[in-house]
This record gives sequence, structure tokens and C-alpha cells, in this order.
Amino acid sequence: MCPRRACWFVLLLSAGAVRAAERPDALRPWLDGVLAEVAQAGCASLGTAELAGGSGVTGRYLAARLESALRDGAAGRWQVNDGAAIATALRKAGVSGDKLAEPRSVAPALADLRLDALLVGTVRRDDDKLRVDTRLLRLPDGPTVGLPTLDLPLDGDLLALGGESYAVDEQRGVRPVCHYVLRLARDRDDRPPVMDPACLFRLELLVDGRPRQPEQRGREAVAKLGLGQTYSLRITNNSHERMGVALFVDGLNTVGQKRELPSAGLKWIVGPGHTVEVKGWQLGLELRRAFTVVGAGESVAGQRGLTDQLGLITASFYAEAQPAAGGGDGAQVGGEERRELPFGTGEGGSERSDVREVEFKAAEVPAAVLGIRYEVELATVGG
Repeated sequence: MCPRRACWFVLLLSAGAVRAAERPDALRPWLDGVLAEVAQAGCASLGTAELAGGSGVTGRYLAARLESALRDGAAGRWQVNDGAAIATALRKAGVSGDKLAEPRSVAPALADLRLDALLVGTVRRDDDKLRVDTRLLRLPDGPTVGLPTLDLPLDGDLLALGGESYAVDEQRGVRPVCHYVLRLARDRDDRPPVMDPACLFRLELLVDGRPRQPEQRGREAVAKLGLGQTYSLRITNNSHERMGVALFVDGLNTVGQKRELPSAGLKWIVGPGHTVEVKGWQLGLELRRAFTVVGAGESVAGQRGLTDQLGLITASFYAEAQPAAGGGDGAQVGGEERRELPFGTGEGGSERSDVREVEFKAAEVPAAVLGIRYEVELATVGG
């Protein structure tokens, strides 16, 4: 099927955030349990550390949710310190992994922040779920208080934000169930779906309007760019149904530059047999700023301290939900071990980009998650 070019405007999903707000938050009971234990402990000043384990994005997301819950539930009972400041202090002191469970290692690193307690924990994968264990570490010398455990089911959000990929066969339907796509991602062959010409969906990285062909490295597709180079992203839907595409760069939604779940964020709407070229960060309904490769500190994500997904582009393709489809069972997010890269995507020139919003209720599970990692060519960095 030869894809047709989209119209002059691009349609944006506005119903996804509503759908996410309507479905229950799987983290809420766990967060409430943590708050109850913290209140009983009588802490005056506390904060959270990134939860350790083999899934850095998940650990950062859960730490952020804990910090937000602590702030919302403080009611004057305790002061919550900034998580970014805590992460920076721990990193400078070389405190990570098992050392986060040792009060005598943590206390000196955080002395300037005057904390009397720190929430720490671990995240580990157990088949098709994540087990999250948390503890309240009293400073400077203990004790450690056990907090509620969370079992978090894996889903399409975790796969997308973690850089794992898959694509369904249209004969199996474009509204797959979660356990099927988890098995599909785990058992697929080594070729990344984004490099499979038979794939129903496409994600391409363009430079000067021409595709930059990625190379395969293990199970990933990697494209090379030059520092200062401007690029665009082309998404194609060769299925027979309209799709909402959550397109993320460096872990941020290309619509609005938010760190959020693909299932809940605004999406680009691509009709059956159509192609849409996204030329930059869409900011509002009339403005975009070009995707430009810059140093990590200048990148949009890097300026916010969100460096764990620099160099990752993902596109999650969602069919429209069928009228009888029910809601999901909660917000989940995940990823892989943190990668500190010296580059990311910043904002280039601004230009007018007219789009409009439409109602589009997305299916619970994406039909495909395609990913491309980009890196700066060494010769360009050194030049």
C-alpha cells in the first residue's frame, strides 16, 4: 500500500488525558500506604531517592510519584526536599545501588540538605510484573522502616518508555491484549520492527527530507546524527484503521514536551494509509520548534534533569477503542538502566504549525511500539 500524504493540518488527540483520568490509579493504594507509615514515623524533613534496580526510568518515575504524594499529603506535618537536589548530591558522593540502604553512606552525602529521613527502594522485574520494595531510612544512623510493597503489571507504556519494541500482524487485530504484546516483545526475533519492511507501521528519522537509515545493534535500531543537525520524524500507518501515535523524543512527548505516559498523552492522528511528518516540538496549536541535536545540558530533557532517556525516539501506535472497551488498570511506566549521554534534542528555529484537536479514544494497548536510538557521530563531536 502506498501511503498518502496527510492534509495541511495534523490532528491531535484530546481524549487520551481524559481517559487516563477516568481509569483508576494502580499506584494510589500503595502511595496511601507509604504516607500512613511516614506519618507514623514522625519525620520532619524527608525526601526520595531514585529506586534502584535494572529499570532506571521506572525508578525515577516512581520516586517522582512518591515525592508528589508526600507533598500533597504533608499538611504541615513534614517538609519535602527536592528530588533533583537529592539525586545530584548522591551522585556527586558516589552513593548508589546497595549503598542507598546504608544510613552511614547516605547521611554524609545529604548533610547539607538537613534531612532526617530518606525513602529508598528497589525495582526488579518478575516475569510480567515489577516488584517494588521501599523503605524509610532514618538519618543519620537508622533505623530502617519497612514500607508497603508494590506489584506493578507491565504494559505498553513500560515497553514504550523503556525502548522495547514490537508490532502486531493486522491479521491478529490492531487492538491486542496486554499479555500478547508482552510475549511478542519478549519472543520476537532480533530484527527491530522499525527495520522490518513488512511492518504495518513505520517510524523514520529524516535529515533534509531524506531518511537516515538506522543500523542494527543487537535488538535495537541506531541512527547517526551530527551535533547541531536538525531532523524530523515521519510516521506511517499502513493499517486499515485510524491510529493515534504517541511520539516521544528523549522521554518527552513531542506535543507539549511533557514527561508522561504514552497512553495518556496527546497523540498525532494518522489516517489509514497516511503519513505524517513531525518537524519539531509542537507547542500549542500554532507553533513548533525544530528538533535539533545539542549537548545534553542544552537539550529540553537535560535542562529538566531528565537524562535517562536521552537519545531515544519511540512511537506508540494506538487504534481507536471499540465502544464496549473498558478502561485500563492504572498508570505504569518503566525503562532500562540509566544511560548518561553527552547529547540530546533541543529547540531549533520556530515556525508556524497549525494543528487542531479532535476527540479520539485510544485502545488500551498499542498495536505497535517502534523505537530508534540516535547518537552523535564521533567525527562530528570532535570537529
